[in-house]
Amino acid sequence: MPKTKEEILRFVKSHKIKDIQLWFTDILGSLKCCSITSDELPAALNHGKGFDGSSVAGFAEAEESGILAKPDPSTFQLIPWEDKKEPVGRMFCDILNPDQTPYPGDPRYALKRNLERMKKMGFSYYYVGPELEYFYFKSPDMQKYEEEFKEAVSELKAKGIKTMVFGDIYLLEQINWVERVCKDLEIIPVEPLWNIPLFKIIDEFIDLGFKAIIVSCKADVLGKDFIGRYLDKEIIDEFKIRNICPCGENGEFHTFVVDGPIFKGKIEILESKPVLKDGFWKHWFLDITDYRCISKNYKEDTEGG
Repeated sequence: MPKTKEEILRFVKSHKIKDIQLWFTDILGSLKCCSITSDELPAALNHGKGFDGSSVAGFAEAEESGILAKPDPSTFQLIPWEDKKEPVGRMFCDILNPDQTPYPGDPRYALKRNLERMKKMGFSYYYVGPELEYFYFKSPDMQKYEEEFKEAVSELKAKGIKTMVFGDIYLLEQINWVERVCKDLEIIPVEPLWNIPLFKIIDEFIDLGFKAIIVSCKADVLGKDFIGRYLDKEIIDEFKIRNICPCGENGEFHTFVVDGPIFKGKIEILESKPVLKDGFWKHWFLDITDYRCISKNYKEDTEGG
């Protein structure tokens, strides 16, 4: 595949490619795309393609919506599932301000900043991956969980991962499992919350200003009405009455953090509905169908003006 501007232009012309897709992601990692024609390609390669950033989660607000998607020539590929008789090209993009400076909210730029930081710290490699709690395993069978867990971690280990952070608090059976499995994998486990009092953890979390909503809960422990509620002092008092761990250590519930003091923006869920699902056990799940990201700086500027 061509890897420079000149090579791409020649390739597009010789293969009679009419459409090229420009790919990028929002701040949550969801793939976004805008399409251009071959006639628009030279200008896009040189200056970028303008689009409305306010339509992308976590990008610009309406007042600063004019931003650019500038394709990276080294990422050019043909989309394999498109009709070979009418091939379609694609490139990943850097998101830029109108003055061609990097847009701060671009996840690709965030990765580049961290790579530069890595080099300054003297490191040669930088690996990223999803939190293991959110791996989707092939089978809901608990007996196969460990096998599939090891398989997933082994893939990360092959890329140089040596340490894993877990959020266990008091379940001895769980930490024993973690230590045994990590020993088998030759991975170093880190347990920063181990043996810290439950209410100290959850009170500090809430008092610091973090906002989390319940997105999943065991159907036989908590009902449908708990889905979508914020994890606040009121619900913690309800957990005390029901004798439920306020941190969900036994898998009673799972949360999604939508705001906090370390975040530059917050997520507002606009549309969602509870759904009953089967897995390791029956649980209620919050199906989020629409949301928006709100810049805290924008809000402060608006309120101050």
